[in-house]
Amino acid sequence: MFVSGIPPEFSANDAAPQSLRLTRPNVYVGARRQDYAIINPGGSRGEEGAVPGIDFPAGIQLDSPLKTLALAGRFREWNLLFAAEVDRNSRFVFRRDILERVGRISGALLRYPEAPYPVIHEGQVMWILEGFTATRWFPLSTPHDLDAGRPVAYTRNSVKVVVDGVTGEVAFYVIDDADPLLRAYAQG
Repeated sequence: MFVSGIPPEFSANDAAPQSLRLTRPNVYVGARRQDYAIINPGGSRGEEGAVPGIDFPAGIQLDSPLKTLALAGRFREWNLLFAAEVDRNSRFVFRRDILERVGRISGALLRYPEAPYPVIHEGQVMWILEGFTATRWFPLSTPHDLDAGRPVAYTRNSVKVVVDGVTGEVAFYVIDDADPLLRAYAQG
């Protein structure tokens, strides 16, 4: 038996399908721990790989020395005060880690035991995260370990979270309207 094309042979016509092409390559929010970034949307060099019309994360505009000093102190990054690239148009973006960003919004209501995964939507990276409602206090149930050694007696994958990789905007989508914890939270 003969098998040809191993390793696979590619030609110039074997490009990625149009729906999977990355046309907006800038990603400011991701799955790895990242403390902060300084963005100069209208900088002299511009953002590398920037495409006209792309939004940037809002961040904090460094338009006053007091803001710059406060952020330099908070992040213990004193080079902010002296960097020539930082000007009045610069924006300071923090909470770039998806789990940290989403956790600050959802609080203790949702747990995220799985890693976020990227998808390409309309040419840009979007991150999807599975949100689980969980509690230790649920009648007639046996506790089990979901994440970080915190036992739960009830868990349900009821929410999908989508995070824009460029702007960091977060959207929560309820996919299980019958979840009693979500219903109680919505009424509360």
